[in-house]
Amino acid sequence: KQDYGYQLSPLFLPPCVDTKRNRPHSIEIDHPIWTFLSQQSRVSPAEVRKSQIITEISRTDTTKRKDVLIKAFAQVQARFTETLLAITIDQTNKELAGELTALIRSLKIENRVAVLGSVWNELPDIYAATDIYCTPSVMEGFGMTPQEAAATKLPVVSSDLVPFVMEYLLGDEFEKVSYGEDKKQLKVGKGAIVVPADDIDGFAAALEMLLSRESLRKKMGEKAFEITIPYFTWENMVGVFLADSKIGLLAAGDKQ
Repeated sequence: KQDYGYQLSPLFLPPCVDTKRNRPHSIEIDHPIWTFLSQQSRVSPAEVRKSQIITEISRTDTTKRKDVLIKAFAQVQARFTETLLAITIDQTNKELAGELTALIRSLKIENRVAVLGSVWNELPDIYAATDIYCTPSVMEGFGMTPQEAAATKLPVVSSDLVPFVMEYLLGDEFEKVSYGEDKKQLKVGKGAIVVPADDIDGFAAALEMLLSRESLRKKMGEKAFEITIPYFTWENMVGVFLADSKIGLLAAGDKQ
């Protein structure tokens, strides 16, 4: 504004998806990702393949609310026994990592949780093997992992504090579904179910809804993909950005 006299709306250039890396693809029965997830848990490769997998990928930080997901999963796993939680807990925050692993043990679900560290190389295949992506995070600038999950045709369960989910995956028209004794509400949108932040029972209810309804899970995954691809690809977004930049600069020049 000071140097060029630009007075129009800010230009929008969000994170985008590398579709060569994050894309829907089938995982064969002998794919090494089953063994990888087995090695990070106490579940055999054959049992991993049979399980419905819920995944969360983020740094080990209190704002990611991994404890909320772990507690919600413990509720879900009691009813849906053939489920597996794949969650990143790295040692960059050793104190929190210790608390989270202790929580998993105290809830007696260590045999149904794959505790992951750095998974950059395996991540595209982890997404492809996953059934539901979940992010209870309460502090996100955008939400790149749910975006990557959506680009892999995954339905997303999210807190109401993840911008990508709230502004895109949820959509303008959504169904409100009551849960629990207090009749709180989930927002069931096009590509995501949104839960009030820090509500353990809400996350459990949302996960159970998708685990029990395969048609809803697939439909939501398809919608999440359509919302994300091709709009949030670098090829598309750079073109939009350059076009908007040119229009903005021309308009600013006219005013001058």
